[in-house]
Amino acid sequence: MFFRALLFLFAASTMGLGQRVAIVGAGIGGAASAYYMREVLGERASVVIIEKSLRVGGRVENVIYTNATGATSPLEIGASILYSGNRNLMTAIGNLKLHAGPPIFDIDDGTTGIWDGHCLLFQSSPWNFVTAFRVLWRYGWGVFKLRRIVTTILSNFMKIYALQNGTVSGSRSGGLAFETPEALWEALGLFDLTQISLRDYLAAQGVGAPNSKLITEFVGSIQRVNYNSNNDINALAGLVSLCPAVTGEVVSVEEGNVAMAVAMIQDAKAVLKLNVTVGTVQVMGGGGREKKSYRLLRENGQPVMVRHKGEKKKKKEEEEEEEEEEEEEEEEEEFDAVIIATPFVFSKLAVVGLEIDQPVITDLPPNKYTTTHATFIQGRIRPDIFGFSTLEQDRIPTSVYIKEDASVPISSLSLHITLNATDGTGIYKLFSSGLLESSFIDTVFFSGWEELHHRKWQAYPSYQPPEKMTPFLIQPGERICYVNALETGVSAMEISAIGAKNCALLLAESFRREMDRGIGTTAMEGHETEKEEL
Repeated sequence: MFFRALLFLFAASTMGLGQRVAIVGAGIGGAASAYYMREVLGERASVVIIEKSLRVGGRVENVIYTNATGATSPLEIGASILYSGNRNLMTAIGNLKLHAGPPIFDIDDGTTGIWDGHCLLFQSSPWNFVTAFRVLWRYGWGVFKLRRIVTTILSNFMKIYALQNGTVSGSRSGGLAFETPEALWEALGLFDLTQISLRDYLAAQGVGAPNSKLITEFVGSIQRVNYNSNNDINALAGLVSLCPAVTGEVVSVEEGNVAMAVAMIQDAKAVLKLNVTVGTVQVMGGGGREKKSYRLLRENGQPVMVRHKGEKKKKKEEEEEEEEEEEEEEEEEEFDAVIIATPFVFSKLAVVGLEIDQPVITDLPPNKYTTTHATFIQGRIRPDIFGFSTLEQDRIPTSVYIKEDASVPISSLSLHITLNATDGTGIYKLFSSGLLESSFIDTVFFSGWEELHHRKWQAYPSYQPPEKMTPFLIQPGERICYVNALETGVSAMEISAIGAKNCALLLAESFRREMDRGIGTTAMEGHETEKEEL
């Protein structure tokens, strides 16, 4: 045991000897990959992030609202909240000096309603005991079975943190890495949930019949807002999406979710290249080389250039001959590992030079994503759409979810900022699967409403169980890791962080095995990469 401990200490001490890692994508998955690669490889490793757009964040994006006094608030286009038990992101938020607090729409005396397009089927109360009574009265004892199931699933899910941190029996000292999503979900006892629909699973568990109020209203409305889907979604994704509603333990990042990605990249001291599209990852090997490396090529076939600090050169002036200046230059670079942190279906990325004759191209799961529209409207809600009179403006819910089978073009409506508490004017976010027509908005808001912002994006995979999955490693033995492989089961910011950490652990283990064989890295000694400012 003592000898094995010494070997581990030796391996740990030799990590970070200049390994070069390229990350494709600067969303939460890419930023977290940089963050965890720096953690496992140390300061001497270099991390380069290549992002095709002009900003950091990927599918995480916000717009800044400035009120009349000049105060600003981030309005999240996508997900607005985090489950407080999301340990990876919550730990990062604390370490990066960001601030987690109550959601921006967590309004005092606010309520949540479920709407079928004609009237409110259910509305919570500012008083918890009243809400509990209303839930039990409308949805019956099945809510207790549902809560027990969600709590059990959540307990199983939380085991991933001990496994990745190496704090349970059977996991490696540096954390346990999984080569496939199936192995990860199996280790948590959750894989079978990816192979059955939420509707069928809950029926089999005796929670409620597929057409019951509990399933179509409570469960179905949550799937509609979280995944723009219905209860035919896979059971794992559906049950995970129910966690905030069941536990009530949610927070939001006061600086905005994009701030997490920016801060993780900065903390990782990563070189960030924006507005660069990677078209090909080329595996370099053969010709007597002891190990492989990887080149990144743009869509036009030209190599991706990385800025470095060049050799110091003395100025010509004799009186300044003691002073030195650094010249920046961009060079082509070969990497020891590549992390792909963007869905293949978005990037059309090809991997060439593998052991097989044909390239691995983008047709890897998840290969279909759901289109979602986020629309921010400033205005006043019409109370009559919920069955209230004009004198009952204060009874309008601050968050409205939509029954699973309701023929309403929106998935949710929520008040994010109150502008006038007296007349109910505020800024509302509406999720929908298609572009909202003005005629519909006119039926929801009084005249004078204003559209502040609209965004269309591919938000999350279109889940259709049984789910097909792809390995994290594009090919066994290669250091090309696919963060979004984990998204084939469930999609969330924390899932991206877990996938990123798994890739970091997989690659770190590969580097350890290489060092055990005595093979060096391709890094150029004494040639240090420079961090570009965000």
